[in-house]
Amino acid sequence: MLGNGEQVGQVAERLRGGAAPVVALSGLEYEPDPPIRTSRITALISRDGERAVLGAARPSRAAGRGAGRLSSNVMTLAVDELQPGEGVLLTTYRSDGREVAVAAPYDEVAVTAGDAAELLAGIWAALSPEYRVAAVVIDPAEGPGSLLRVAA
Repeated sequence: MLGNGEQVGQVAERLRGGAAPVVALSGLEYEPDPPIRTSRITALISRDGERAVLGAARPSRAAGRGAGRLSSNVMTLAVDELQPGEGVLLTTYRSDGREVAVAAPYDEVAVTAGDAAELLAGIWAALSPEYRVAAVVIDPAEGPGSLLRVAA
């Protein structure tokens, strides 16, 4: 399991209690840090590496424009059988270099990186330097021991 906040402990406790991944990821809230309201992102990877369940508690994109509700949108996405070069990207924000806003729920990506380190370097280089905070790459088949990360 991997995440960007205190929700990781909550989700782990629910999983230890026997909850299914979708249930364990439900009911989470985004970070109450106005004006950007950081999404809480969590990734659960099966022990065999065959399946990942990604979860995010996100603010409404409309709320960032001064409209809409302030409650969380909680999404879960099950990802099965990714092929080499395929990936799913979860991000907290997007930016045009002037304004920061809530990112799309997820993006599917295709890459040509030869290994995890090359993939991480490519992701980091693609992020705008003034806004990047951290990036993580993990090989689902290898599990948490394969985690590579970079942080500002």
